[in-house]
Amino acid sequence: MPDVSQGPWTALLVGNHLPDASTLETLAAGARNRQCIAAAFDSYADSLRSTALGMLAMQEGVTAQDSRTAFSAGEAHSRSVAEKNIVRKAALERAYSATAEFRSQLADIAERGNGRIRAVLDSEQPTGQQVSQIVDLLSRAQTEANIRAAACSQEMLGALQSVLDHSRITRSGVTPSAREFAAVQGQDLTNPFTAMRSETLRRHVESVLANPSQGSTTSR
Repeated sequence: MPDVSQGPWTALLVGNHLPDASTLETLAAGARNRQCIAAAFDSYADSLRSTALGMLAMQEGVTAQDSRTAFSAGEAHSRSVAEKNIVRKAALERAYSATAEFRSQLADIAERGNGRIRAVLDSEQPTGQQVSQIVDLLSRAQTEANIRAAACSQEMLGALQSVLDHSRITRSGVTPSAREFAAVQGQDLTNPFTAMRSETLRRHVESVLANPSQGSTTSR
């Protein structure tokens, strides 16, 4: 996966949406952890089943039957925990893939945007025309980034929904949708992707041109 360009205009081009590299590391680590937990509980369930079908199978009496019942219940619970972790592992892997693809798309937008802005600045056009063209390029890039962000968001919500749906099935209850769940957690998704106004972009561009070192740190 290509890294995101650290060009002077990257922050204005895609910076508002750019997931940190540590986000991918966290998602990958979470998926690995869920896989390990699932494997451990599956192994434990196998041990319980082996014991119930082995040394306990031939024993008679109330105590033996109670033991078999307890081992069977323990196996069922362990399988359930393993399944829950497999579902969460799949959701984390889906989120990882969506985030990785999103970063790749932002890298492409940033590379193209920085190159086109560089071409404008290398031209002999008056400064006012250069500023207007750069504002237009930034606006187009931000709009494209918003579209990509919306698609990534849908994948994230889909991953979350798979976990919520599994919880509803296992608990036989009613669970909220992914959007409702996010809202309860304080995440407002009603209108999350908006581009900067042209006037605001123009001020940023003029500021960067007056002090080029600001370009790589200007945030939206």
